[in-house]
Amino acid sequence: MNRNGVVERSKSCDTLKPHMIRSGANMNFKSWLGERLRRTKQQESQPDNLSADVPIKSHPDDIFRRSQFVARITEVLLYSRAREGRVFAIRGDWGSGKTSLKNLIVEQLQKQSGKADWLEFNPWQWGSSEKIARALFSQMAAKLGGAHSSKAQSRARALRKYAAILSGVAQPLKDAKSDFSDWLVIAALVATSAGLALPQIAGAAVAPIFLVAIALIKVVVWVLNYLGRDQSNESLDAVRTDLEDRLAKSSRPLIVFVDDIDRLQPKEIRVLFRQIKANANLPNIIFVLLYQQSIVERALNPVAGKNGRAYLEKIVQANFDLPLVPQSKIYSFFTESLQAIIGDLATEANGFEQVRWGNVFIGGVQPYLRNLRDAKRLLSSLSVLVPLYRGKSAFEVNIIDLCALETLRLFEQETYASLPLRKSLLLQSHRFTGDRRDTLDKAEMQSLIERSRADDRQAVKDILKELFPRAAWTIEGPHYGEEWLADWTKAKRVCSPRMFDRYFELQVSETTVSESDFAEFVASSANASDLREVVANLQARGILDDLAVRMDGSVESLPIENIAVLLPEIFDIGEKLSREADSVFDSGFLHAWRAASWYLNRLRDLKTRGHIFIGAMRATDSLAVAATLISIELEARKKREGANSESQRIGEISDADLEAAKSLWVEKFTHRLATLGRDVLLKDKNLVSFLYRWAEFSGDESSARQWISTATDTDSGLAKLIVRFMSVGSSHAMGDKVSRRTENFDRAGIEKFFDLTVLNTRMQKLDITKLDDQERRAASILQKSLRSWLSDYSDDLTSSSDPDR
Repeated sequence: MNRNGVVERSKSCDTLKPHMIRSGANMNFKSWLGERLRRTKQQESQPDNLSADVPIKSHPDDIFRRSQFVARITEVLLYSRAREGRVFAIRGDWGSGKTSLKNLIVEQLQKQSGKADWLEFNPWQWGSSEKIARALFSQMAAKLGGAHSSKAQSRARALRKYAAILSGVAQPLKDAKSDFSDWLVIAALVATSAGLALPQIAGAAVAPIFLVAIALIKVVVWVLNYLGRDQSNESLDAVRTDLEDRLAKSSRPLIVFVDDIDRLQPKEIRVLFRQIKANANLPNIIFVLLYQQSIVERALNPVAGKNGRAYLEKIVQANFDLPLVPQSKIYSFFTESLQAIIGDLATEANGFEQVRWGNVFIGGVQPYLRNLRDAKRLLSSLSVLVPLYRGKSAFEVNIIDLCALETLRLFEQETYASLPLRKSLLLQSHRFTGDRRDTLDKAEMQSLIERSRADDRQAVKDILKELFPRAAWTIEGPHYGEEWLADWTKAKRVCSPRMFDRYFELQVSETTVSESDFAEFVASSANASDLREVVANLQARGILDDLAVRMDGSVESLPIENIAVLLPEIFDIGEKLSREADSVFDSGFLHAWRAASWYLNRLRDLKTRGHIFIGAMRATDSLAVAATLISIELEARKKREGANSESQRIGEISDADLEAAKSLWVEKFTHRLATLGRDVLLKDKNLVSFLYRWAEFSGDESSARQWISTATDTDSGLAKLIVRFMSVGSSHAMGDKVSRRTENFDRAGIEKFFDLTVLNTRMQKLDITKLDDQERRAASILQKSLRSWLSDYSDDLTSSSDPDR
């Protein structure tokens, strides 16, 4: 930090190792799924017990070694024999592992088979108070058997249904009795008319048969209805009496575990405890209640004279409080499990730094890991999130920032949701000296922090200061300047304007070169053919301009040993972008030539730099980037002419190499003019810029003028060329929501290659009906400009010839 309190950029970097974490993409679903399948082996090595709400089932999963405590509780339950029941409680805060402890006790009971029966009852799934009470006794009856058990109720329902079917059969048989005689008479008449003889059956013999069948069915129906009578609607007292009889006859106790009591509504908690209190004296029954004490006490206060604790003491004979788990064990569990999730991602390439991880973990993550469930919640979330950012060749974000942001998202949802809406504040973009925003920014940051829980605001501050260093000054942190942005982008940190959005969109934008794309680009830079293939792919995706932006911001990442291959490709990229842009000053081309310039400047030897530059020019037909670099060097030399020392007058390349570069550029451009047709040349957006460079580098404007004269000897040629001379820009007035397109001509530029009077005459004779829309518009604007320029010229002549003026 300097004397002004601004953190200065350091060039040094810690040497990091993946194991240190123990101590301290354009990714859509299809590509994510493919990546996950490709990494099956790594997935299998990850822990599979990270689900926050899935308690452990058996002793091998018990990382906190509670076996002795479990054994003691099991012993107490098995030998608490009494004619009246007992009520025990296992108490602990939410997420402290009550259900896991219960599962371990059940495991112990299973190993001691025959000593007790047990039942696991969860009232949370039953809903209403009445259903909870009835479900409790129904499940107890099911465990003991008898008329009120669930199996018995199912059998009863089946018998009643069968009885109903048979009841429906009896009445048709009664009706059939009278109809059968009528059918016999009709059949006899038909047979007689046909000359047939039927056996003689007396009607009186038919009736007894039907009567016997009806009687038998009714008897069966009565028996089925009796056996299948519905006992589910009987009073709870009747159910209790039946249970009491069966429990008294049982040779072993029934242990009823009642879990998740603290998740019930207060009214439901009161109903449940009322039933347990009323039935706690049932013989051979042991209730084991699992809950958070404070929640149950508050629920019981209304029926206990504001003293829910005293009410509980009258019901529960003994309490088992979960052993306190040392926070250090929770932290160790988290870091070890996190290592299994991120694996080889804890590297310098993915922004992992030992000191920074320690700051984020201790100051921002640890305060939220209050229990094992909190740790598992965060780990589970990260295990889903991390694969989303695994690209083909690189991880797309900073692993430390990802962990910190996910901590906020999980535990401070309101604060997290506000972050993407406060991008300008967090990145300190759009700030300028004297904008008087300091007080406003401090207030906005304070408002953001106050969205978090009061007890955790210091942790939120620590996370925000680490994630967004440029805004750290608003919360008593240091100031960071823009010179850090390149380092932050290289480290893929969320405080980089380039990286910010991908952290909240959970993918890399389709208009952005991903880290994987850039890694592949860099890796291919040793071979010209491979490099061209990668660039062609990026161009097909429409993100060549973003590649130029990325190269400009990550020049240090470009392999200097591959400069002979990569620099000509940067020239080609710049050429493509310059032809797509409205102006050579557009962003994509600007970043391309800047990247080429910075890349060359990494070569410290002047002679080597000149040799590589000229070699790159020879290796490609692209001219735009080379022309810009030569022009910049010429302009810089003009400014250095008055320098006092020889060292200040030395340019980026030697005088000889500069002259050679100018000559080579002119040679290549004139070759292009000679080999390409006029119509092709007139469509090139770079044409006018190249004509200027031709005149500048050759020191002779006459050749450029002669070519223009030949190219514009027809009205069509003239119309097409003036389109290339027209400058396109934009303007924005106060109050405007969008900018306006501006089109104009530069007088100095036109006068450099045209005689204004001759050009004006040509333009007046131009048949605009034969022009396309763009040519017609350019012609109209130029005609107005010429009239204005020539009028000014005439006024100047009049002024100079009149001595009285």
